Amino acid sequence: MSAKTLSLSEEVYARWEAERREGESFNDVIARLIGKKSLMDIVGFFKEEGAEEMEEVIEEMREKSRENIANSRRNETTMILDTTFLIDLMKEDPSAVRKLKEIERDKFTQNIASPTLYELYVGITLSTKPEKVKNITIE
Repeated sequence: MSAKTLSLSEEVYARWEAERREGESFNDVIARLIGKKSLMDIVGFFKEEGAEEMEEVIEEMREKSRENIANSRRNETTMILDTTFLIDLMKEDPSAVRKLKEIERDKFTQNIASPTLYELYVGITLSTKPEKVKNITIE
């Protein structure tokens, strides 16, 4: 395989460093970032203890969801929040923030569907944000 020499600005080099995973070469990082996305990208994402904690959190969420469904059957209004709305909240869109305040004021039960969580997770993990910002967002 032949090699090419590249010049990088300090900013681009810092972004590359932020994206670099332990043991990855410069070439590996570029190949990962410009390559096709695959579920293989999440293999090993969590260490065992992290996976167990995530499973516990998911089970708690499922239990709350079951409770919310039971409550909604008692004539309570349930709002299922979609991906676009949640992204608008993250961007501090005034109309989304106003709507959330209405939902909370009126004490509507709020749910997020699994596909929405998946879209947010994938969007965050596969984004080109520096790893430090991703960690803050995911935590």
